[in-house]
Amino acid sequence: MWRSVVTGVYGGRVNTISATATYYVNKYILLRLNYVYAHRWGATSLPTTTINIFQTRLQIVF
Repeated sequence: MWRSVVTGVYGGRVNTISATATYYVNKYILLRLNYVYAHRWGATSLPTTTINIFQTRLQIVF
């Protein structure tokens, strides 16, 4: 795999999957829940890693 010490780019591959759910509280307020699954592999000097991310957002439209 390609590696650059100067820029910090180590190569490798990443797969991601994401899903979002939206709940409308009323006409002006919504709540979003987002989930992201990321899997990294193939980098020469970094271990294979799996990351699970949960994010929430409350949005007010005015």
